Amino acid sequence: MDQDLCLHKENIQQKTDQFQLAVNLFNQKKWFEADELFSDLVQKKQNTPYAQFYKCILIANVQQGQTLIYLNQVEKLIAFVEQIEKENPQFFAQVIEHCNQELKNDSENIIILCIKGIALDILHQFDESESIINEAIKLNPQFPLIQVWRCLTLISKKKYNEVIDVGQKALKEHPNFVILHHYVGISLQILSRSVEALEHFEIILQLNPNLVHIYLWKCISLETQNQYLKALCCYDLALKLDPNNSEITNQKSKKNINYVQRNFTIRLKYVEESNLNLTSSNLIGIG
Repeated sequence: MDQDLCLHKENIQQKTDQFQLAVNLFNQKKWFEADELFSDLVQKKQNTPYAQFYKCILIANVQQGQTLIYLNQVEKLIAFVEQIEKENPQFFAQVIEHCNQELKNDSENIIILCIKGIALDILHQFDESESIINEAIKLNPQFPLIQVWRCLTLISKKKYNEVIDVGQKALKEHPNFVILHHYVGISLQILSRSVEALEHFEIILQLNPNLVHIYLWKCISLETQNQYLKALCCYDLALKLDPNNSEITNQKSKKNINYVQRNFTIRLKYVEESNLNLTSSNLIGIG
């Protein structure tokens, strides 16, 4: 019995040591080494929710040793976060608690500040999130992840003009930062600046042609500009990537009906005007 208890305590200590080692590697920006340890903990369902959230951030950050979001990993990150939240509704509250503990040891840990800001935003605590992000900006205004979550916070508060301003300034330094193009594009579209929005959606699809949700935004932008045939083609491209997506199928069906109705109305108006002109010509003796 005592031997079993000792083995249990030893096992717990090993898990704790692995988690702490992973955190230390994370704080040293040794992304790949940390990712391996967190992945192992997530697979074993140990030290959750913290290992899971660090893994989330690593999915976002690991690219050639730099803190930039993987061009092809944005959707994976979102799906991973949604999965965790579904499994544990208290997840982000626990993350904030964990961040507070980490910040007691290092109040200027910019990555932990960003993580806390993200979690607060997801819990709709927008003012607190913005305050944390501003604190991180003072420490390092050029840190790419800060600009992303600053844009996210501003979008949550519907400050779309500020999103555009912050995002476009950040894109001068990081022109291939997909998620910044995404936030700027969405904000422009919401403000009915669809031509400019479309430019950002096109850039994203050049960088990564596999992002289904960007095709949907592109469709909206094209429809706003009355480019209905191009929009329908865009829906087709999205369906090739995700044939079972009911949202895309439904949207395409609606737009197809709208396009046919609009085309019919235009043709009917043309026929009516032609008949009117013909009648007027006959009345004045032309022809």
